Amino acid sequence: MLTLALVFGMIVVGCSDGSTSSDGKKTLVVKNIPASVYAYGVSGGAIGLFPVGTTTSQASSQIGLVAGAYLDNRDITVAGSGPYTLTIPLYTGTGYDRWTGSGTFDIYVQLSGGGGHYYKASSVEITSGTTIVSFDSATEVYY
Repeated sequence: MLTLALVFGMIVVGCSDGSTSSDGKKTLVVKNIPASVYAYGVSGGAIGLFPVGTTTSQASSQIGLVAGAYLDNRDITVAGSGPYTLTIPLYTGTGYDRWTGSGTFDIYVQLSGGGGHYYKASSVEITSGTTIVSFDSATEVYY
């Protein structure tokens, strides 16, 4: 199940893709997170970067996990009252080191509230320190 794989896989899977760059630590800004599926500190979730072409099934098995974060980390900034905008520092698969890679990735996010919802952003280029992505009903995927 994607929920368990994303939540537990971030701890045990190492960084397996993406080039190391000297431009610093990477952060995602995720817009349009509905209040019905995310309550900071109450309903968790996770976000993961994967090689382009990764299927939902592969993501749930952590095949190719590059970087990610838990969505209840203390260093995440939450703005708005729903829909939310989350500013998420990215970490390597160990969960301890900030990720400094770059490239083009598929991004999967799992939100635990409201029965569990999964979203995908395809072929997102991450080169600068901050990358903005948006999720809505059109980007929801089912596992």
